[in-house]
Amino acid sequence: HSVFTIYLSQVHEPPSALDRDRASKITIVDLAGSERQSKTDIGISDPTRLREAERINMSLLVLGRCLNACSDNKEKHIPIRDSVLTKMLSDIFGGNSKSMMFAAVSPAMFNYAESLSTLQYAFNAKKIRNKAKVNNLSKAIEINELKEQVRALGKTLIEELEKAAQTKEALDAQILTLAEEKDLIESALKSCQMENDLLKEQMEKIREEIRVMKAGGAVAAPDGEGLLEDDGEEEEEE
Repeated sequence: HSVFTIYLSQVHEPPSALDRDRASKITIVDLAGSERQSKTDIGISDPTRLREAERINMSLLVLGRCLNACSDNKEKHIPIRDSVLTKMLSDIFGGNSKSMMFAAVSPAMFNYAESLSTLQYAFNAKKIRNKAKVNNLSKAIEINELKEQVRALGKTLIEELEKAAQTKEALDAQILTLAEEKDLIESALKSCQMENDLLKEQMEKIREEIRVMKAGGAVAAPDGEGLLEDDGEEEEEE
């Protein structure tokens, strides 16, 4: 067989969102005819050509199976990998492609079997229906868009980090202020505790003095006028 592949691409520079890049592939295949030993000069004397003829017939057999499987919707498995030829032509078996087949037949009865097989190949190939679409390549546009997104996300990340740093500084300042207020409150509580202890001591002293004065039979006058004698004792003396 002879396989000739042409790759075509359309690239826009600079990339634009309106104009997408496109790519296509054209494959031209010249299939060899079936090598029947009875109709050719291939024999045991030339083992190299005999092996080549066997490979050609095997690849044509696998191609016919693939065409039959694609033309029959009931078939689920297509033996594309069974031959190098069918693997190279995998796009025509349900891929994104359009296929054309030119069949060369002979009107002679001598080539009846080959002509019938060729027409069967063409008939099965005609039954294959593919919905081909334009291969739009948006890699350049997508790369630029992704780069823009990365830059935007990086800028947003930096802004968020700066805001987080500012928030952390504000929280640290608040924590420091609260710590200072806590220290002031603790010192004030200690002062109040000391004053409370002093007041308790003074109250104890005053109570002790009052008990001593009561035990001596006299009480201190509220205005400081001296001691008040017991009225009951004066009346008894009179």
